[in-house]
Amino acid sequence: MATVMVGKSEIFYEWLGERRHCGPVLVPVNTLISDSRILRELLQPNEDIPAILLIDNTNRGRSTYTDEPISLASQVEEIHAVIEAEQVAAPVWMGLSSVNSLAYRAAAAIPSSGLVFVSPIFTFGLHRRVRIARDLLLQSLNDTSFRQFMQLMSLIAHGSHYLETDRFGAMSRLKVLRECYTPEQFAIVLRQSFFPEPDDERIFRSVSCPVLAVCGAEEAIEPLRLLHQVLSYLPKPRLVTLDCGHQVMIEAKDELMAHLRLFMKGLGVRQLAHA
Repeated sequence: MATVMVGKSEIFYEWLGERRHCGPVLVPVNTLISDSRILRELLQPNEDIPAILLIDNTNRGRSTYTDEPISLASQVEEIHAVIEAEQVAAPVWMGLSSVNSLAYRAAAAIPSSGLVFVSPIFTFGLHRRVRIARDLLLQSLNDTSFRQFMQLMSLIAHGSHYLETDRFGAMSRLKVLRECYTPEQFAIVLRQSFFPEPDDERIFRSVSCPVLAVCGAEEAIEPLRLLHQVLSYLPKPRLVTLDCGHQVMIEAKDELMAHLRLFMKGLGVRQLAHA
């Protein structure tokens, strides 16, 4: 466990596997319901992914919580501070769901080895509608609305059978994470989540590293349409579609990890070829 100070925030981070690995290092960007406490259970180092660096931005995991506005640019600065402190020369950013918006901004701002989109949701024209939904939930935030919110997310991702059977075991993970947050912390997280800023085509076009995008075939139509739009801005991206819904990390973890290992291995070979 280690921390760096960035402005007023103490940023928590930890390594899984080889610390300060000289090759590509997987750096997952955490989400509303998947900070480092959950990601460390979902991701494990292996011979193709020997190093994973988990970073909790402000208002995530064990880092500082504040009700002051937090921009995506300031979150990139926090990530960059950790990357510099740990001398990571070849970060590979992995975004999950909505925080792919932070992952591609990191890839554009920091010299990067690769970028991985997992179950990406991009906003563009959806930005205002999503913020309205978030604000409505905040108006009635209490223990009951929190449970209903988690159930709604599960229904969106998997359908009604998911809540009845919990066949992927994710509800237990959500319960653990829920117990990690105080109601005050969760209110802060919720206020500053759900696409605080619209996506930017110009930033997408400034990404120059290899890109792997993995999504579920049962993903909603709108996210898939926007993903294809985003991929048209990037140089030679690779798209993989798996037989699952939105929660690729849970529903199709083995298939996802196989593609991720292949991608990371290729980045390592590419780095050696350019050494």
